[in-house]
Amino acid sequence: MILGTGVGGGWVINQKLVLGPNALTGEWGHNPLPKFKQDAHTHDLESRLEDRPCNCGQTNCVETFLSGPGLSRTHQELTNLDTPNDQLDLSSEGQETLNLYAAMLARSLASVINIMDPEIIVLGGGVSNIPILYKHLPSLIERYAFETEGLSKIVPADYGDSSGSRGAAWLF
Repeated sequence: MILGTGVGGGWVINQKLVLGPNALTGEWGHNPLPKFKQDAHTHDLESRLEDRPCNCGQTNCVETFLSGPGLSRTHQELTNLDTPNDQLDLSSEGQETLNLYAAMLARSLASVINIMDPEIIVLGGGVSNIPILYKHLPSLIERYAFETEGLSKIVPADYGDSSGSRGAAWLF
């Protein structure tokens, strides 16, 4: 899964990229953000966020919240501050934003886990470099996924935010 300028991903089974008839396999960024403004754990914060049109024509897609620009916009809407994403964990306002982001990400990944039941989810892209996410995601995913006991591992990509480019190069 890529959490960068956009949000996307791919499915790999037995070391082979899975392609569907529309070449959309793993395109989870253009699904509606699950339980937006309905989750009791995050409702107060989420109620302060505006609906977000997406470039795909829908509203409140996962990508509009979980991409790097989406995270920045959430922080700005919550705090009226323009803090760089890589510095959010340095302030209490940034912690609040990251906690909300982690809950949104967990809800979105729980949907993926419920459908695909992956052994591992590898996160790449610039936002994947925020270490606190890996601390909070397991317990949050357990809250939102069906019958999970944390068996789907969530890990950062071995080569950081350039892993998606490396993977694409391997395809050729």
